Amino acid sequence: MYGDLEANTLLATLSLGKPHERAVAAAVLGEERKRSLAPAIAKELVNDYPLVRAFAARALTNALGKDCQLDVGTATVGVIEDETRACFRSLGMSPPVFAVPSDASIIEEGALPND
Repeated sequence: MYGDLEANTLLATLSLGKPHERAVAAAVLGEERKRSLAPAIAKELVNDYPLVRAFAARALTNALGKDCQLDVGTATVGVIEDETRACFRSLGMSPPVFAVPSDASIIEEGALPND
């Protein structure tokens, strides 16, 4: 459904699927208990849908073998990202790269270098 025939369909669904598909993909990937899958799962911790965030948090715990104690229900996106990075670092892992917001209005005037 997502990606080519050579792609891992669960990883493709995690990044391209609809919210309910992403939640299930995260859960199934977490059940594999592979740390190598943790960065892909972590990206869903900041999904717009709280249910997807909850599934991703549980899946991340399974993949890492450690509960990062993330409050994905009420914490801001920035806090979730910072705490996730800290958790990865505590395990000696490179932190995940979260998507850059596409909303140009968040860029403060003067924050970008002059041409």
